[in-house]
Amino acid sequence: MKLSDSQIRYIEAVYDLSCGSNGARTSDIADRLAVSRPSVSLAVKKLMEAGLMEKDGKRRVLLTAQGETAALQRLDKVAVIARFLSRVLGVGAGQARQDAQAIASVVSPETLCSLCHSTRRHGFSTVCGGHCQLKTVSA
Repeated sequence: MKLSDSQIRYIEAVYDLSCGSNGARTSDIADRLAVSRPSVSLAVKKLMEAGLMEKDGKRRVLLTAQGETAALQRLDKVAVIARFLSRVLGVGAGQARQDAQAIASVVSPETLCSLCHSTRRHGFSTVCGGHCQLKTVSA
């Protein structure tokens, strides 16, 4: 399933908010993304239907295993791009992270692997260590 940028933002928000806790509250997701609670409810409903999120007995939003995989794949993509921008091109860490977030939405798997390999050729460690695991990433 190809996820929209908006869906990815919701998945990332739930991932970030629920790390070390028992899920994310709808109000916290709304605050994080600067959207209304009804917007969050609608997005969460669609992501639940897609099997990426679920709610617990306290109505907290959790990622399913599939949703967590999508979040981690996205974070890997952002990390590869940010590492290339900062280590190879010398872009400041904060700007590199911000740019990587935007680029991750449109970069092809081939380009992503090339960025990773180029980073490694410049003497820096990479996520894959030379055995690309990102070619199948579509999130």
